[in-house]
Amino acid sequence: MHANGRYRISQYNDGFYMKKQNEKQDVQLVDADTLAARYGLASRTVRKWGNTGIFPVVKLTRRAVRYNVAACDKIIEQRTVHAVSDFL
Repeated sequence: MHANGRYRISQYNDGFYMKKQNEKQDVQLVDADTLAARYGLASRTVRKWGNTGIFPVVKLTRRAVRYNVAACDKIIEQRTVHAVSDFL
């Protein structure tokens, strides 16, 4: 399956993977339900964040939207607030 000529998208038993034509490493793509379970969020929240641009999305078809796991992990890490304690 091709997506606009620059990427190749393959489907395996554990989900979709995307690869740029000149890269060797696959990028794991998952649906909103899978990503929501990974972060303990509602799938509606994941879809909303995708629609507002917080999470990058890959649109395979008009209805088939997938999320790049590594990119979303990076965004979650950037948005994580680490507590600092003065009680030491």
